[in-house]
Amino acid sequence: MNSRDTDAFVAADRLGKHYDGASALDGVTFRVPRGRVVGLLGRNGSGKTTLLRALQGLVVPTSGACSVFGIASTSLGDAELARIGVVHQENRFLPWMSGRAHLDYVHSFFERWDSKREAQLVAALDLDLSERIGAMSPGAVQKLAIVTATSHRPDVLLLDETAAALDPLAREVLLRALLDILREDEPAILISSHALRDVERTVDWILCLERGRVVQDEAFDTLQAESATV
Repeated sequence: MNSRDTDAFVAADRLGKHYDGASALDGVTFRVPRGRVVGLLGRNGSGKTTLLRALQGLVVPTSGACSVFGIASTSLGDAELARIGVVHQENRFLPWMSGRAHLDYVHSFFERWDSKREAQLVAALDLDLSERIGAMSPGAVQKLAIVTATSHRPDVLLLDETAAALDPLAREVLLRALLDILREDEPAILISSHALRDVERTVDWILCLERGRVVQDEAFDTLQAESATV
């Protein structure tokens, strides 16, 4: 990565990932500074999840590089990982734990855990922490994942199709929570979605992938203005 990446919380430079000759990511380059909320858009199979996994260091690039906090994603240490919050498209928590036991367990690993924020989100999302995770609905598990990913006040927040399993009311609560987090902490946020309507009220920047390539990387206001003149 070049020296400009130290000014970005999240960055990629000609990032490529290939599987058996097929390109999941092809020359992806972008930068996300602190405080920016990016809508990562694209059809299913466009490379969104692969990109988010690469940023976490879970996928090793075939070519190019990506970084978080100016450090190559494959070299992120405990200190950097503690500053990242992630909601996966499919969250895999221990099914025998209650929601309360799960949050208490995760809490023990984070010095920056904000119990007040946790309580506010649990109440706003109407989440029953006494319920066993294995018995929760997909929407409830997604809510638990959101609380888990945001209660330690992350500096980078990666959300993969977060709203997919939520009802309209829960989506509205999530929107307000994200705006509150942004106002308080100014993290860099990437929200993956295949539908612009799920993120348009939250994001200020659009990064659109098509077949693993960046086809749009611009301010949401600019995109709206361009659309209005067509």
